[in-house]
Amino acid sequence: MHQDWSGPVTGNSPPRSSEILHVYMVGLGAVNPEILTGFPAPSVEPFSRLATPMVCANWTVLYAGLAPGDTWRVYQVDLQLGPQTGQVTSTCSLDSGATLFEMPYFTVVP
Repeated sequence: MHQDWSGPVTGNSPPRSSEILHVYMVGLGAVNPEILTGFPAPSVEPFSRLATPMVCANWTVLYAGLAPGDTWRVYQVDLQLGPQTGQVTSTCSLDSGATLFEMPYFTVVP
């Protein structure tokens, strides 16, 4: 999703350099504070952030944890893109250093 929540990032709606993207995922592991099954993730601080920090090459991880208010254990990762434009990608990992996922290439516009 785009920074302003206006819609998904697509070929017809590419991200801009330095934009913040909201990415949704499953299976990222433990969070702190932990949430009981079926209860919504906190919508205000303290949010349920990943217990193990996430790092992405070329991008800044602003938030990685349960999607606020969600009851299905969906994770929200907010990534700020760097200043580069054109075809970009990134590899992200947890503190262990093992690659967690690689973002697909997409075009970033100025």
